[in-house]
Amino acid sequence: MESETRQNWEKIKAHFEKLPVHKRDNMFYRRAVDICNSKPDPLTDIDFPVTDTES
Repeated sequence: MESETRQNWEKIKAHFEKLPVHKRDNMFYRRAVDICNSKPDPLTDIDFPVTDTES
């Protein structure tokens, strides 16, 4: 992952950590935590369906 991309995830994580705990229950925060802790991006394992406009 590029340094700039990782820095952006660190900013996202820092922003959510300023919010109340109940507002952290979302995929953006979970992704930021995993990425900042050098874990694999959990979103890469999701199989998104292809729409008619993408095929």
